[in-house]
Amino acid sequence: MKKKIAVLLAAVVFAALPSAADAADKSAGLANPIVEYETYEDAKKALGFAPLYLPKITGYDLYYVSIVGGDLADLSYRRSGQPNTEIRVRTALASANRKDDISGIYTDKWTDYVVKKLPVKACKLSDKIFAAHWKSDGYLFSVQSEGISYTEFINLLENGLVDIAVHYYPVDKSTVNTNL
Repeated sequence: MKKKIAVLLAAVVFAALPSAADAADKSAGLANPIVEYETYEDAKKALGFAPLYLPKITGYDLYYVSIVGGDLADLSYRRSGQPNTEIRVRTALASANRKDDISGIYTDKWTDYVVKKLPVKACKLSDKIFAAHWKSDGYLFSVQSEGISYTEFINLLENGLVDIAVHYYPVDKSTVNTNL
């Protein structure tokens, strides 16, 4: 019995010690790549550009604001009174060393669409989880939804987020139809 207690005690003490990976991270001074902000304006100031947002008129409230890796805005919204409903909007500046897909979703189920004359890739991950990503005028965008219907997702995508992107981050103002 004493042997079992000694082995258990040793296991507890060993588990409490930092791992070699933890020690290496601390000694290397690796910073967390995600920095949370109190407001959209704080993140906008830190980024040096205005991230794409979901307007209040959609019925969604901004509840989480962060910047990933110092250059990617990650905004999360929930519909008031519906905590299982979430819309996540990401924005980053396009660059030669960044892939066009900033969604963080790794699947081969992307389908090509054209929305407001803009190429958009979208996918259905489940009956209530959808995503899309696109590029406009040197900016990259993505949106992911959870807990809403496909019809509502497409409406938010086409008549909300892509429409805003076309108006405020247009590919070429002379070729994009900006009629409301």
